[in-house]
Amino acid sequence: MATLTPEVDIASALATALTLVVGTDIKYGPPRAPLSTGNAATIWVTPYGGSEPDPLLNASVSGSIWHSKIQVLVRSGADDYTDGITQARAVRDALHCKQSSGYIAWRALSSEPLYLGIDEVQEHRWAVNILAEWNA
Repeated sequence: MATLTPEVDIASALATALTLVVGTDIKYGPPRAPLSTGNAATIWVTPYGGSEPDPLLNASVSGSIWHSKIQVLVRSGADDYTDGITQARAVRDALHCKQSSGYIAWRALSSEPLYLGIDEVQEHRWAVNILAEWNA
């Protein structure tokens, strides 16, 4: 059975690198209430797939190399485009090529955060997609 939880490990790494708090500033899963409705979270970390695991030496789950894709969504207020893109780039920089225990590599899947536009309450949103490779 696969034993790592990349979204949890990525959230923890971001909390350390960016001096944020998991559960307050960083949350797991798809984004929910926008900031304007009282939700203080600015970063959401969600697994969203990846390519099939590569079995090594005819192994099954244990011994396979896993390729997990994780999306980190960054939101900023309606008047905070510059702060938001700066935070999204800080997320990318904190995770790209990071050496983390148990992982082969973490890599950003694009050179710039993907601007997703504004949501229903005019908050800016960016996605930073990360590939986490690891051996179970």
